[in-house]
Amino acid sequence: MAADLAYDVAVTRSASSTIEHPATVAGRLAAVITAALVCVKSGPDPDLWGHLRFGLDLLNTGRLTSIDPYSFTQDVPWINHEWLSELLFALAFRAGGVTGLTMLKCAVVGAAFWLLARLAASARVELRGWLLAVAFINVVPIAITFRPQLWTILGLSLVCTTLAGRLRFRWLPLIFVVWANMHGGWIVGAAVCGLWIVGRALDQRVVRPLLAPAAALVTSVGATILNPYGWRLWRFLWETVGVSRPDITEWRPYWEAFEVTHAVLLPLAVGVLVATLIVRWRMFSWARLLPAVWLGVNALAVSRLAGLFALLSFFAVVEAWSTDADRALDGPTRKTSGLSFRPTFVIDLAVLMAVTVPLLLSQGRCLEVPEDWRPDPVAASALNDPDVAGRLVVPFDWGEYALWTWGPRLKVSIDGRRETIYSAAVIEEQQLVERGRPDVLELFVGRTHPEYAWLRGPADGAAARWFASNGYVLDVDTGKSVVARRQDLRPLRLGTTMSSCAP
Repeated sequence: MAADLAYDVAVTRSASSTIEHPATVAGRLAAVITAALVCVKSGPDPDLWGHLRFGLDLLNTGRLTSIDPYSFTQDVPWINHEWLSELLFALAFRAGGVTGLTMLKCAVVGAAFWLLARLAASARVELRGWLLAVAFINVVPIAITFRPQLWTILGLSLVCTTLAGRLRFRWLPLIFVVWANMHGGWIVGAAVCGLWIVGRALDQRVVRPLLAPAAALVTSVGATILNPYGWRLWRFLWETVGVSRPDITEWRPYWEAFEVTHAVLLPLAVGVLVATLIVRWRMFSWARLLPAVWLGVNALAVSRLAGLFALLSFFAVVEAWSTDADRALDGPTRKTSGLSFRPTFVIDLAVLMAVTVPLLLSQGRCLEVPEDWRPDPVAASALNDPDVAGRLVVPFDWGEYALWTWGPRLKVSIDGRRETIYSAAVIEEQQLVERGRPDVLELFVGRTHPEYAWLRGPADGAAARWFASNGYVLDVDTGKSVVARRQDLRPLRLGTTMSSCAP
């Protein structure tokens, strides 16, 4: 009785107080600032132009096509498994340009963060903000650009919310149907659900309560057949998900991905998980730990999964630091509902506006293309002439810029869709073409007779030298790239330098 009275008095005093511990305030502000930066801060990537172009085409024609109008080397029927995501990108872009894209990104990522914040409400109040900040900042590598993988951040957050009991399992099939038409990451969500069921069986040692979640998972996976391609989507993902892409940084193993963000963020998420395991190991459940460990191991093999691992690590850690776990260990402690941020709502809103408004204004004017893969804006101007048409040999990461800017009057030799429209043989051939392999160039050019070639590097590069010696004229040489034309065509001339902003 005395203990209960003391607990009631403590709760009353705590509820009446508006003073928060400095660590709580700092954590909350860290979460707010991090969420704002991740939601709003955006940058282009080589696939942006393609996603917009294909979405706008879908808006204009109202149909999907298996024949790509932008490539002259396509040899695989086009299964556009991200069609719905591209359609929404196109709608946002048509409505508000770059600002419209940014607002869509804010809505998707912001919804995911809101779901994570609700999950954090059960954790100790002084830790909530810090745990959220770690989870938020770890999705930077997959949330910084306008790509369909944004929907996987939201989809995985919805799955975690469902597995935590905050959303009924009957909604799971609907989540997966939409997700399957947005991005192939739904496979990760299905695996997480399966591992959660296995872990729950280990925790409870009974099977009957797991029949409903298992049925929901089976129904959800089956429901993903509701897409424009039916079962062919499953076959496409089966054939492509495990494909090695050593030429793309984010598909390399963790130790080969030289991005600074990968080097810092993954150890941060792992550190929080390991530290919590050491301190609170009795409070972990296999249901939440198994999916996190599984995805962590896979993130070592494919570095782009690191951000998703951070979400599952957060899902496991907040359970271990929950106030329910504290009561199990130490007896009654104060449990608060919600996020306890309401008394400082005005301050939080002011901080949020101070971070987001300048970013929105600057990005609305220009999304600067990074120098390390930026298409040469000077050389590109030579291809702006509307009479310049035909087939264009182009580097892999400039392909979607080219099809956005000049397609379909100029068809590209390769672009970032890779296995979506190109076989492994075509991809390998184009990699060797870009490196200037004479035997491959002879076969490829002899077979396709491209009118133009836009080649990375100076005129003394291997590929440029071959073209100059085999019936082509190098009309443009900027040092960064050269533009060659077949010698039977009229000369190319430089025009107004292209913008370095996207799109």
